[in-house]
Amino acid sequence: PILILGASSIAVSIYLSSDVILLRVFKGEYEIGLYTNASKIYMIVKQLLNSLVIVAVPQLTQLLSLGNKRDYTLKLSYIYRSLILLIFPCATGLICLSREINVLIGGEEFADSERVLQILSIALFFAVIACFYANLVLIISKKEKYFMYGTIISAVINIVLNLFFIPLWGENGAAITTLIAEMCIFAYLYYYSRKECKLFDVVGTVVKSLIGCCGIALICTTMKSLVGDHNLISIIVSVLMSIIVYIILLCLLKEKIAVNEIRKTWNRLKDFDACCN
Repeated sequence: PILILGASSIAVSIYLSSDVILLRVFKGEYEIGLYTNASKIYMIVKQLLNSLVIVAVPQLTQLLSLGNKRDYTLKLSYIYRSLILLIFPCATGLICLSREINVLIGGEEFADSERVLQILSIALFFAVIACFYANLVLIISKKEKYFMYGTIISAVINIVLNLFFIPLWGENGAAITTLIAEMCIFAYLYYYSRKECKLFDVVGTVVKSLIGCCGIALICTTMKSLVGDHNLISIIVSVLMSIIVYIILLCLLKEKIAVNEIRKTWNRLKDFDACCN
């Protein structure tokens, strides 16, 4: 199993680095800079969301090892729905504020990487959910070989498509191949995970999250028009307002996870206040 997981990590490293290597072959330093700046932002958000998956591995492994399939399935559904509620607003925010974020991180000369970040933001959903199926379903079910096969297939697809897309569309072509590769590994891992887990109430959560994301898009668009070229102020105000609007919309739509987490947070704050007094 260790060798299989090691091979999977190597395959992931190959297809992540192939974009930059082939950009250097077919294009120039300018395109590499644009792609690198956007991909760094994408990877930061991706790793933050993936970490929420990784920390759940010990608990789910214990439930499965004890034969507690019911609690395992319920916990798995809860984590999946929670990820949906986080991935969609993160992707929406990155798409709406892609230019401002690129300029803030890299400077005005990286404003043209706006489209790259928007494409990679769409890949965010497939990448994080693929991580969910790989770590919380296949690996803990001792079917890590399917994860290895999926990563190798995605690596090959990514490299082959890069040979065609990068000469045509440069850094945007590299982003598109990353999106396609993430979609492929998501589809592959989902296919081999579907018999191992049955998720509940997913469609309702997706619909409610998408409605909340409409509020985020409206807030970001409005703030950008009001604040103008002040990138940092625009980002801060847009993020804070988007969080508030998103939570309010989820509560109005009676999304159980959001309501439960808000209730738990409120109770903790009251307990903390009682202790302080």
